[in-house]
Amino acid sequence: MTFEPGNTLDNHLNEQFDLPEEIEERFQTLKDTLEDHAKMINRKDTGQYETLETNINQTFPGANPQTKRTVLRTVVDFGALPNNATKTAPHNITNISNITFTRIYGTSTQPGVSGIPLPFATPVALNNNILLQVDSTNVRVVTGANYSAFTRTFIIVEYVRS
Repeated sequence: MTFEPGNTLDNHLNEQFDLPEEIEERFQTLKDTLEDHAKMINRKDTGQYETLETNINQTFPGANPQTKRTVLRTVVDFGALPNNATKTAPHNITNISNITFTRIYGTSTQPGVSGIPLPFATPVALNNNILLQVDSTNVRVVTGANYSAFTRTFIIVEYVRS
């Protein structure tokens, strides 16, 4: 048995549908089905990661249940992580005063060796953690140890505009 609340948005396409015999009804059914498919496809989260602001087809609640705010994504190609220090890189997000961040995350790779998620926390050595922050102009990474061997870093910033 499955449970689905009445106010849940369903993003699944019907795999089967019947076409009426009457030609005018058939065209209307095809039109309605294509429109439904387009709406559902457009609601899917996009797998597009760009260094420019990109609409990723996610929404967040707006001021009331009828309004939605579009989630935007930008990727910062951060380069190498710092050696027990703070490093910044510009995120190039404009009009930051009307932004609410929804997710800030990333990955860093030590080529040919390993990769780590960002932010990074380890209970083994608390001072080895990596902190991510975003301010009005930059993404900031603070490392508690030498992570400079991790030379390929991407930070993803997702946000809504008010």
